[in-house]
Amino acid sequence: MLAASSRGHMDVVVTLLAAKAEATTSNTSGDTALLSAVSAGHVALVPILLQAGADPNATNQKGVFPLGCAASQGSEEAAQSIVDACADLTACDRNGARPLSVAAFCGNTAVTKLVIAATLASGGDIDHRDSSGASALWLAAAAGTTLFGR
Repeated sequence: MLAASSRGHMDVVVTLLAAKAEATTSNTSGDTALLSAVSAGHVALVPILLQAGADPNATNQKGVFPLGCAASQGSEEAAQSIVDACADLTACDRNGARPLSVAAFCGNTAVTKLVIAATLASGGDIDHRDSSGASALWLAAAAGTTLFGR
């Protein structure tokens, strides 16, 4: 499952899931099929894996989680699917950064706006600071990201 997901082999993933393969299994590093698909940019696999029971909040041993990965890559479609699957918007990576901070730091305006809207809709805090004390707004400004357009 992991190899097929990381390489974007949708037909293999679908076949494995139909044969009752677990969408939640991970390798020794904690990488799951969902995280592998997102990391490799295989966005079309994200909703399939989530529907099959992949955990949108599973982290690997480095503290990387699917929404944070989608945020770092600027994949709005993957991020939306993961948010829709009830991803934990308060999950932090090993640097204390939430998905919003990751998106802002990476300069991904569309994903940053998506995560801001989802965070506010859930009553969450968009002013969270990571372990270095930086907020998402500070990170966006440092990255030169225009969050609110002109």
